[in-house]
Amino acid sequence: MYLEISATKGIFIDELRESLKGKINLFWGMSGVGKSSILNAMFPSLEFKVGEISDSSNKGMHTTVTGNMQKVEDETYIIDTPGIREIDPFGIKKKI
Repeated sequence: MYLEISATKGIFIDELRESLKGKINLFWGMSGVGKSSILNAMFPSLEFKVGEISDSSNKGMHTTVTGNMQKVEDETYIIDTPGIREIDPFGIKKKI
């Protein structure tokens, strides 16, 4: 499933929350894309720390520093993870 989600505009937040029910869900991706903001929009009681948008790059800044699993509803868990700067899949070499 692919959804274009916005925590600030509330786009597809309810639909995503519904799709997470009864599962263990991991939020993983690049630094500053809004993982914690989306989780806070779905589950306001989490109060995950979020950073401001950088004036120079117009992107979010790295804020989450450790993985954190929380029970948010019956049989529903979310794991917020620190953002990554670069993906380096095993066995794939970068051309120089």
